This record gives sequence, structure tokens and C-alpha cells, in this order.
Amino acid sequence: MQNHSNKSTDDLIQGIKDILSKSRCSFSSEEQVLLEGCIEKLKALKSEPNVQNKAKDFISILGMISRVFTIVDHFKDLF
Repeated sequence: MQNHSNKSTDDLIQGIKDILSKSRCSFSSEEQVLLEGCIEKLKALKSEPNVQNKAKDFISILGMISRVFTIVDHFKDLF
């Protein structure tokens, strides 16, 4: 189970890196910082042994990701 969890985490990290590299000019500096923060938190999450802490941290990461895409979606509606 641990290997599957780490693979999923690695996939999410790679996905965020891909989004950043392909859309860097589309994100504000605040959004880039949030996404880079997600990557760092995900890396730390891989070594967290406590399942409850992992769940709490993962929810925090999802909140960060949702803020980025809520901001992007809001600006899309303005134009």
C-alpha cells in the first residue's frame, strides 16, 4: 500500500511540475508560489509515517491547489 501511495504522490508532484513548466506565464507569482509549495508539501508527505497527519496535510495541499484553480477560473470569467 505504501508503494502505491508514494507512486500516486510522485504522479501528482510530476503533474504539478508539468503544469508549471507548460503554463508558467499563465500563472501569477502568487499562484506559482502556491503550486511550488504544494510540491514541497507533497515531498514531505511521502515520509510522514502518521496516517492522520498525512490526511490532514493532504487536505491542506488540496486546498492550496483549489485556490490556484479557483483564481484562474475567476479571471477566465472576467475576459
